Amino acid sequence: MPVWQPSIPQRLQPHLLSWVGYDFASTEAVHHGVPSMGVTVVLSLAEPIDCGWLAGGERQLLDVLASGLHTAPALIQSRGRQQGLELSIHPLSARRLL
Repeated sequence: MPVWQPSIPQRLQPHLLSWVGYDFASTEAVHHGVPSMGVTVVLSLAEPIDCGWLAGGERQLLDVLASGLHTAPALIQSRGRQQGLELSIHPLSARRLL
């Protein structure tokens, strides 16, 4: 699983908690997106992101996903190639950067 995680430029460090680029193929799997300290933004460059909630409800296929502070796990299904960029943004900087 190729992962790209360069150091965060000093100017962005107060705003960006982490950034990860990824490119891999997988069999069908479910990822549990647990609550975090930041606002998560995922930009898919391959298959759309299949996202829903552990508690149920409607699932969505998205090319871009922005998730705020939540208390329940998100469920993200993968069914093939995953390629994209995931950002974790400090909550107080989300409006400024987005």
